Amino acid sequence: MDEVGSEWSNEQNKLFENALANYPEDALDRWEKIAADVPGKTLEQIKHYYELLVDDIHNIESGFVPLLDYDSFSKSTNSTKRAIVKKGTKVSRSYHWTEDEHRFVIITWLWCNLLVIIEKVLILIMYKELLYLELSCTLYIK
Repeated sequence: MDEVGSEWSNEQNKLFENALANYPEDALDRWEKIAADVPGKTLEQIKHYYELLVDDIHNIESGFVPLLDYDSFSKSTNSTKRAIVKKGTKVSRSYHWTEDEHRFVIITWLWCNLLVIIEKVLILIMYKELLYLELSCTLYIK
């Protein structure tokens, strides 16, 4: 991605995620509202970013995403470790995930975010139903 504005900050990502949750798929002018909530991004960039995320989810779920080669990563040489220590960086003994664990974490994170979005949409639907019910009761009483 070499186009202008193609870099997304953490703040823009968060605003984008929140806007997706706030404006369900059937909302009028959904993409325009999402673009308005994410400063520095055009409508086209918002739609393109969404398409990329949908493709990413599909590829991860289909098993097409290349994951890190954890075996070669964990077999790093002592010279590399010494170089890190010489720079004053602490070396911790950490657990390296397997490919299956990595895939599980990514898919779990994506599903959790999707569930949060679905939850917000359901809350909006229930709120609209309650307003309708309240209006119906008011009209029935009169």
